[in-house]
Amino acid sequence: MVQRYLRYFLGTVALALGVLACSDTTAPDGERPAVLPVYSITPATVRSLVVRMSGPGISPDLIVNIPVDTAGVARGELSVLPGSPRNLTVTAIDSSGIVSHRADTTLRLVAGANPTLNLVLRPLTATAPIVVTFGALVVTITSGPVTMTAGGSAIFVATVTGGYGPPVSPDSIRWASSDPSVLQFVAATSTASRAGAATVTASYRGSTATRVVTVNPGAVVAGTFLFEQRPASCCEQVAIFQLPGGASSVVIPQNSGQADLSPNKADIAFWRPFDNRTFLSAADGSGEIVISSGAVNYSPRWSFAGTQLTITREAGGGANAREIFIMNRDGTGLTRLTNNASIDQYAQLSPDGTRIVFSSTRDGNDEIYVMNSNGLNQQRLTSAPGVDAQPSWSPDGTRIAFTSDRSGSPEIWTMAPEGTGLFQVTTGSASNLQIARWSWDGLRLSYVRNVSGMVGAWTISPDGTDAQLLRATPAGITFEFVVSWRAP
Repeated sequence: MVQRYLRYFLGTVALALGVLACSDTTAPDGERPAVLPVYSITPATVRSLVVRMSGPGISPDLIVNIPVDTAGVARGELSVLPGSPRNLTVTAIDSSGIVSHRADTTLRLVAGANPTLNLVLRPLTATAPIVVTFGALVVTITSGPVTMTAGGSAIFVATVTGGYGPPVSPDSIRWASSDPSVLQFVAATSTASRAGAATVTASYRGSTATRVVTVNPGAVVAGTFLFEQRPASCCEQVAIFQLPGGASSVVIPQNSGQADLSPNKADIAFWRPFDNRTFLSAADGSGEIVISSGAVNYSPRWSFAGTQLTITREAGGGANAREIFIMNRDGTGLTRLTNNASIDQYAQLSPDGTRIVFSSTRDGNDEIYVMNSNGLNQQRLTSAPGVDAQPSWSPDGTRIAFTSDRSGSPEIWTMAPEGTGLFQVTTGSASNLQIARWSWDGLRLSYVRNVSGMVGAWTISPDGTDAQLLRATPAGITFEFVVSWRAP
């Protein structure tokens, strides 16, 4: 059956990587044979490979059938008289006995082991080609992930089979990435830098193996975050900054809260419960100064430029008359921006510094508003019977994230700066969810979530996918959340 199909082939040559013939000499009688291990991964429809070798001194032609196992792998070996030219033809036979792939080439064979040849079989009735490897070496990636997270690392392992001599040292295998900006290698250790996909290649003496690795956005984006931890007793807050990648830690005083790290990571603005003042200190906690005092002063937020701060301050009338103020980073130039008998709070300047987003109870319940940075043109963005609060600008200024219970429980939502394009990011977060904050590159949002009674800090993609638990809240802590993301 197989020979009958072979007679119909024309001399079509597929692309081949190997040593082509350049002479017509043949080996003398009695010389030891040329040995060619054969290895291929085939489609499920392929039943066997038929290898034909012809040339001077080979009579009749050498024909070898190499079966394909249930995993789609063909393994075998050729032993043939060395010399040149040697005409090699390979065909793949499917389960119906039909030739599905074919290729041929001409090469020179020497006694014993020969250079590795990767012959690409052109599909005839199929859609994808088949690569058949002839030679002593087959590289196989045996260990390593197919998905990684930005900021993570992994070790890859490959083996070389069919070789002659001692086993191949892992240090002799070379590793490479098709896109080093996504994934890069130092020896066999890979480091994922950003979201994307890259093809990993392991090579040894011309033989290669590949694997596509997808890198997902990391919950820990390179940069700086702050976890604010609150013990069970009222208002005794401890803010702890954590910097990934072994960078220096940041410390702020005990019994502090609502801290925000400056964009250049040099200063911290924070509020101290029961003190009712806001403070500024260096990132190591030193040089603390008061930047606003008097009645209650809280919720400091840095401008994206790092030159100004917005705060909430009681301005007469008690707890129900809290207003938005803006000031320079050192507390000078304090200016009142809102004036009404309600709670205006959680203000943040837009990335371009022209507008401020905040929440207010002026219309009966918490809603999100915007105004110019000088306090003019105050406009309501949301309208829901529940609570819309804790707004946060995306770094590019195109979206505002906020907490809302309009769907029945507090969830993270986003909208355009005009209040349009409402989108619910999280679902099923129970009553503990709050504090929507953007990562410095806009690829992640942080929030607090209660899952099966465990409250922890989570991050998620703004499209609502890839939710990741950043850290479970330690014992003795009511909850913790990310309040600052900063670029490297």
